[in-house]
Amino acid sequence: MKHSRKLRSGLRWTSRIIGFGFLILIVYGALHLRGGYKLAQHIEACRSSGTIVEGLNPLQRAQSVSACVEVASSFPESWLFRDTAAMMRSLPNAPCKYVGSWTSTRPGSVYRFTLGDNGKFRTELVSGTSPYPDQEIGSGMWGVWNGKMAWFYPEMRDFPPDVNRIIELDADHFSLIELNGVRTQFTRLGAIASSVCGTSGPQIDWNRPSGRQAVVARKQQAMEEGDTEVNRRDFDQQQSELDTTGLLPRRQKAPALSSWAATYSGTPDAGSLTIQPDGSYSAKVSCHKDGAPASFNEAGTIREDDEWYKLLPDNASKANACSLPARLFPLEMGNRRFLFSEVQLAELVNQINAGQPVSSTSILQAGTGKAAADEPWKAATLISRLPKPFADGILQRPLAATLSGFSVVGATSPAALLQAKGEEIEYGSRATLDAGTQNGVFAGMQLHASGTPPSLRIVVETTKLNQAQVRLTWKGSWRPGSSLPVSTRPAP
Repeated sequence: MKHSRKLRSGLRWTSRIIGFGFLILIVYGALHLRGGYKLAQHIEACRSSGTIVEGLNPLQRAQSVSACVEVASSFPESWLFRDTAAMMRSLPNAPCKYVGSWTSTRPGSVYRFTLGDNGKFRTELVSGTSPYPDQEIGSGMWGVWNGKMAWFYPEMRDFPPDVNRIIELDADHFSLIELNGVRTQFTRLGAIASSVCGTSGPQIDWNRPSGRQAVVARKQQAMEEGDTEVNRRDFDQQQSELDTTGLLPRRQKAPALSSWAATYSGTPDAGSLTIQPDGSYSAKVSCHKDGAPASFNEAGTIREDDEWYKLLPDNASKANACSLPARLFPLEMGNRRFLFSEVQLAELVNQINAGQPVSSTSILQAGTGKAAADEPWKAATLISRLPKPFADGILQRPLAATLSGFSVVGATSPAALLQAKGEEIEYGSRATLDAGTQNGVFAGMQLHASGTPPSLRIVVETTKLNQAQVRLTWKGSWRPGSSLPVSTRPAP
């Protein structure tokens, strides 16, 4: 009986705890909803009130709104607003490790950002397309608080401000996590003049327009002053001091499709592609399916995408087992025209760096005259015509670098372990290269090592400014040591 009473008493207390827990959740949810609604009302009222003084910069305007909201708020909205209020009180804060000129990449676009030690920033769309056409050139204020970077724009476009979590990578790279989860990568271009941070570089006049606006403004000034030779030299000097666009991907345009309408073909394995003047295309694509040669017909539309041609296959073609690359790079050498995939551009640069004759028989090509093999392709010419990063990958002298930090060696696939007796198993590993994009290294670059099996293949997978990750594959019992010297030029 006593045991039964204890059991019933325990059940009652458990029921009470669960009930109180549900009640607390309901009360919390109600307070959160009410607080969020009231907070939104306070923000809107403070934004539209006349308490904001004219002439303030974007950060100061946001701080005025924040102070107004704090005064108007009581519990629970003050509790919901506590982090934003703390951030606004801590700014301006522009850490020197972020001050400088950066490229910012996100899917489909590349921007140049200049972050000043005074908390000001400038941004300009350099390559691709912007989801906001009116924001291709922008400016505002920036700051860092609690591992997050906040952005403040003119005209109080957003409040609370745009705040992104910072993912630190190294001294020359960091990423921001956008509100929609997209990761934006920042890569350092260089320093700017800053007495606060003790760095030298271009002297940024924050009161002047930037980017293309600056170009137009200085050209207009030169015209008003008579456009003399002295003025042109001054203009060029100012442009070189203030503009780092040369360090960014070139924003050139592909030739008009109508002028490149033709049939392109290579070896039978390369297939063929016919481009019509209206931008439609048809192709025969060859590949291997289930270990046997196969071919498929593909059709769709093609359009200019900066320096490239972008292929958009129709729905029927998307079901094919193999297809053309997503984009092709047009290149004219002599009187012959070629369409390169990114893989083929990498192979082209690798052949040049290895000191080997360029083989273009498998590249889609159209033209008349001598065969491509009879026409030597000069590295200097290709450097001026290829897109980044391939142009930067054509090296004046062979790269000499070292691999280290090898991962565990393993068979490249389960099928490799089932090979017939006597056949050599293919193994693979990954390692770190002590050279990066500043040395011309690009994804797809092939490296060579002396005293290794002929089957060894070393290919760069990902790159950073001063290092890269590579993959190694080979057959046989050879194993890498703690380090391995490599070069873009194979040993004689």
